[in-house]
Amino acid sequence: MLIYHALLIGLTVIGIPFCRKRGLSEGKIPVKIYLFLVFAAFFILAAIRKGTGYDYNLYATWYNQLIFDDYDRVSAWSREKGFAVPLKILTVITLEWQPMFAIISFVVAAGIVVYIYKNSTCAYMSVAAFISLGFYYNSLNFMRQFIAAVIVSFALGCIDLKQPVRFLVLTLFASCFHFSALLMLPFYFILKIRMNWAALSVYCVITALSLVFSIPATEFVTEYFYKGYDPVKSVHMTAGLPATYAIIFGILFAVFYAFKEELIKKRGLNSVLINSYFFGLYFEVLGIKHSVLSRFALLFLIAPVLALTPDAISVIVQKIKDKYGKYAFRNKILPALAVSAFCVYGITANAILLSNNYNGVVPYRTVCDNGGDGGLAENE
Repeated sequence: MLIYHALLIGLTVIGIPFCRKRGLSEGKIPVKIYLFLVFAAFFILAAIRKGTGYDYNLYATWYNQLIFDDYDRVSAWSREKGFAVPLKILTVITLEWQPMFAIISFVVAAGIVVYIYKNSTCAYMSVAAFISLGFYYNSLNFMRQFIAAVIVSFALGCIDLKQPVRFLVLTLFASCFHFSALLMLPFYFILKIRMNWAALSVYCVITALSLVFSIPATEFVTEYFYKGYDPVKSVHMTAGLPATYAIIFGILFAVFYAFKEELIKKRGLNSVLINSYFFGLYFEVLGIKHSVLSRFALLFLIAPVLALTPDAISVIVQKIKDKYGKYAFRNKILPALAVSAFCVYGITANAILLSNNYNGVVPYRTVCDNGGDGGLAENE
């Protein structure tokens, strides 16, 4: 657990001197250096882990199966071909499954740092939010879906830029890694709706109805898709997640919504991201009743957390300066308190997730540990 706290605090503290003068068009060299360090940390910790994360052994088992399957059988796999085919090619090079985790880690870490570089106004705040809200821990588990979610994060920018064809291409490409990305297709239109009291009220009613009628709704869906998730038998559907997780995300949404006008004035993309964040929160709320549904939140939350969080903090700090600018003492102390509040929020959220062993990432084990096969035999 200590290594994750060190990752959060270390990358945040290191990032401050590199990103102090960062705007979207300035200070690029220091930010590149910082994001390279972030990439290295994310990549190495994920690449050398062994048996860490609930899905580690599942992916290792799949890789062992790929070794003996020919390409015809791989093409008939229900698993997405963007995942299966490259790994089948990898089995020709090595029979060890650890390189698979290194490759996936490389793709995920690269995608995250590139998105931050292109869209964040303060890289270290984006990194801090990414870790503290559990997304790094998600990337150690839902690896196919996480790659798809990273691609979708780039696709969301196409909504603001009115590029439907590019959005479609990126979404379809994401679905090659996880079919859930297809859920985003109608959201090209839905996320254009500006968030206001009327829209929020409608969305909240839909959320409440979704919770009440979740069983018949999921029975209908699983009749055609995700047939392995029986709403009354599958443990992923019958067991829910702690409400604490939804509350953590809800607090951040309250901040985004409270300052939505200022955020949208800052850049048009933020209107799309505020909407996207709400629907991520929607699936987190459904996850309280059906844990597997919270996984859909990844598609909606990564981009807003990385791009909106530093913008929101910037807006809050600026409003404080505008109001108390004539008081030199308050002009310095109050903005510092606002940033400190974010730090407390992030550290607390991270501590809560880790104390609950979020996605099985505790304890952290590596290939250097005497962990045998990481429990693969039991999983098989």
